[in-house]
Amino acid sequence: MKELELIEKQKSGDNKYLYLVKVGMFYHAYDAAAYAISRLMHYKIKRKHRRGGDVLVAGFPISGIQKAISMITSAGGKISEEAEGVIIFTGVDASADENMVVDDKEKEIKETVSINYPLVDAIKSFDLMNSSPMNAMHFISVLKSMVS
Repeated sequence: MKELELIEKQKSGDNKYLYLVKVGMFYHAYDAAAYAISRLMHYKIKRKHRRGGDVLVAGFPISGIQKAISMITSAGGKISEEAEGVIIFTGVDASADENMVVDDKEKEIKETVSINYPLVDAIKSFDLMNSSPMNAMHFISVLKSMVS
């Protein structure tokens, strides 16, 4: 099931049933489920920009699933169903709060602003193709001194 389909499925049930979905080595919670997981486990919610629209995601490694289940039940929630790769839960606050969301674009802008431009200029001007290994090693030591 795709992200947007899952979000629509949650919304069609008035976010009563929330989903944790195994994606590779992580479990992801989308939209309302992301708010619930974020409140319980203090994970950040990221706004991911997709072709079909923005998606809110909170995720954690699969090794944390037992902790997540424990936190859901401790908060009065209930695990409705566990199927392969999908956990459905209910009874947890999933109300939206934009203060919990980190926007990828904001992060990119902050990272760009914090770049040390003399360092970037030095990297751009270094001619690696025409340098000896010794020159390259020396250049790396110069870069290290610039960031220290």
